[in-house]
Amino acid sequence: MFKSNKIALVLIVSMIFGLFAHTVEAAKFKNILKSVNLKGVAEVVGIMAIIKQFGNEINKVINKAASDNGAAVNMTTKVVPIFSYQTGKGTSGGAAVGAAQVAGDEDKVKEVQAVYAIDVNFDAGKRLEMQVFVPSRKIDPLKLDRVNGVGITGIVDYKVSKK
Repeated sequence: MFKSNKIALVLIVSMIFGLFAHTVEAAKFKNILKSVNLKGVAEVVGIMAIIKQFGNEINKVINKAASDNGAAVNMTTKVVPIFSYQTGKGTSGGAAVGAAQVAGDEDKVKEVQAVYAIDVNFDAGKRLEMQVFVPSRKIDPLKLDRVNGVGITGIVDYKVSKK
């Protein structure tokens, strides 16, 4: 396995464990880990490389879409990786990686390295859901460091695993 694939796999596993181990039953957690395969790791590495290389262009597309629809963001914006996980009743879990646009004062936006999203279902029918977004100074999910004063203004998700 390539070094970057190992790093991505460790990142995914630690993200899932570090953020959500306290809310996920052991059997469900085991199933999530089974769903993270080399293809998923390659997708994560690829998407992170795309965000690093084309983040400015993705940012411009999000800003244009907002502006074209009368919802221009008049703050500093930047695109960073977003890591998502589903938990709660009626879910079998699932992880996603994508891009998130953050907005705020320039000094605060510069601090954000990643966004973590927690998607929670409260009922098996998925009628009541909640999303929690954490803009973080660190990519390490075991050392989240929320950046206050920054909002999430756009999201691009790609499913890595789904049961």
